[in-house]
Amino acid sequence: MSGDPRPSGAILCVSRRLAFYLCAEAHRDVNLLIPRVADSTTRKDLIHFANKVLEKWLRLPFSAQPRIVSCRILRITDHVGVTQRHGLINVTPDDAALKIIRKLNGQYLNGKRVGVKQYRSVPDDSPDGLK
Repeated sequence: MSGDPRPSGAILCVSRRLAFYLCAEAHRDVNLLIPRVADSTTRKDLIHFANKVLEKWLRLPFSAQPRIVSCRILRITDHVGVTQRHGLINVTPDDAALKIIRKLNGQYLNGKRVGVKQYRSVPDDSPDGLK
């Protein structure tokens, strides 16, 4: 016995893997959907809208800083020819995304009241596109 209070190398290795796994799970990206945004809404407007919450985020040492990973506006045209625009914002970590949903759902974006919700893509192998 060497009297070293640190755990053995094998335990350290397992602990590092577990810590990495837990960090990766806790800080995954989350897609936010803002359905039916106004025609005048731009990507810059969506980023500014989400940053209202992220700018006030409490920043702690060694914690993941919230950020917008990507942002885009989807234009979807139905079979009749009606086009709708939807905002899609990818945010990390997931707790920042949940806070954005809580704070901005029902708020006004470019003069239009909008809903903010988590977007989950539907797997391609599901029947009729249903989960």
